[in-house]
Amino acid sequence: MNDHAHPEAIGLIDESGMHKSGRDTVGVVRQYNGNRGKIESCIVGVHLGYSAPGFQAILDSQRELFPGRDADHQWFVGRDVACVGCGDV
Repeated sequence: MNDHAHPEAIGLIDESGMHKSGRDTVGVVRQYNGNRGKIESCIVGVHLGYSAPGFQAILDSQRELFPGRDADHQWFVGRDVACVGCGDV
């Protein structure tokens, strides 16, 4: 990373919702999707990045998973909420 060190470099944290329909994708719950501006079935990912003039990189990315989602894909009890903390999964 020293090759890309720069005094104008910044770290980035981005939470992105990705619309998903169906019941086969792990982590799909009904929640607020900021990309589409509404509550719908989606997954949410949190991404850590680094940006410097002439260079960008994604350092880490993780999908948020919600407790209470059972094996046969039933919606969890607190559905239709804008934000849910997920804790350790």
